[in-house]
Amino acid sequence: MRIRCPTIRCRVVGSDDPIVLAAKNAGRGGVRKLQHSWVRFLDIQYGKSGDLISYLQQQVKDRGIDYLVHFTHVDNLPSIKRLGLLPRNVLIKLGIPHIALDPNRYDGTSGICLSVMYPNSSMLYHKRMEYGHDCWAFILVSPDVLWKNDCAFFAHNAACAMYRGINLDDLKTTDAFNAVFAEPQNGSRRAMGLHSWCTTDLQAEVKAYKPISQDYFLEIIDRRSPRYHFFLNRRDAIL
Repeated sequence: MRIRCPTIRCRVVGSDDPIVLAAKNAGRGGVRKLQHSWVRFLDIQYGKSGDLISYLQQQVKDRGIDYLVHFTHVDNLPSIKRLGLLPRNVLIKLGIPHIALDPNRYDGTSGICLSVMYPNSSMLYHKRMEYGHDCWAFILVSPDVLWKNDCAFFAHNAACAMYRGINLDDLKTTDAFNAVFAEPQNGSRRAMGLHSWCTTDLQAEVKAYKPISQDYFLEIIDRRSPRYHFFLNRRDAIL
């Protein structure tokens, strides 16, 4: 069954918008105001039909998806703890300093990259070679974001050429979600030793196009955490 989301109504956010003002003032005691603004912002069900929401909720339950993962440089944590996860284009507009791990993303800067249960270990490996091994943070995010945010589902890395020019609405459907867990062209998921929660391609990702409030954070893991090296490894090592 293919369920399309209706068109999302957007509004232009000006420099005097309460959310923008709260972001600018967050360092001067406006954190709580900003947090509540993001929560109200996210409580809107971004145009998703009830059928799609129910389907995603059931899939999360059946597959045992306990969380989504976003990895970032530890230097980005102070602003993330204050403001939540923001798309890079919002960070730029608000003038918030940050380390962009993929500054030349071909899929644009308007989405927040998330992985299902385990980070994109291929990309993380390359970034470890660039920045080192001890400067990472893994933010575990509630799977509720899948239906409470405006999410698209990519069976492969979102920057792949195959996604250029595609209608983004086509990646916000049950078909797109199912493709993330589809059987590979050669072999099978069982032969690959994949758990039900494992994406078939370890570089598959979910992109959230709205801010993710701290209310959706389940845990922030840095190098002081006992589980730090679990997330630092290649996914193959934990299967």
